[in-house]
Amino acid sequence: MTVRFCMIWAALWDRHVSIGRSSRDLVLSAPLTVTSTVEVPRTFTIHSTMGEILADEKGKEVFGPLLKNAISELGVDDPVASTLFSDRGQSILNALPASGLTLFSGGRLTREILQNLLERLK
Repeated sequence: MTVRFCMIWAALWDRHVSIGRSSRDLVLSAPLTVTSTVEVPRTFTIHSTMGEILADEKGKEVFGPLLKNAISELGVDDPVASTLFSDRGQSILNALPASGLTLFSGGRLTREILQNLLERLK
C-alpha cells in the first residue's frame, strides 16, 4: 500500500498541535509542551510599558521605589495619587510607555536618566 500526501496541514492552538489533510480533516491532535533550555534576556526600551517593566523582577527593583516616591510626593489627598492607587489607575500605569514617565515628572526625570535606569535592567 502506498500513501501519498500532497499537503499536510498543521496548526498550533492553545498548546495543542493538530495534523491533517486540511483544517476540516484533522487526523491527529496532541497537547504540546515546549521547555526552553535557554533563558533569553528581556530588553526594555523607552517604548516598553510600565506593566512589562514592573512584571520583571529587576524592573520592580529599579522602578518600584521610583514610582512609590513619586506617588508619596503627591500626597494622600492628591487626585492623581488616589487615581493611581485605584484599579483604573493601575491599568493606566501598566499601559503607560516608560517614556511617559518623563512627561509626568515635571522635568525631574530626564530622558537620559530614564535611559540609565533602563540600562540597569540588563
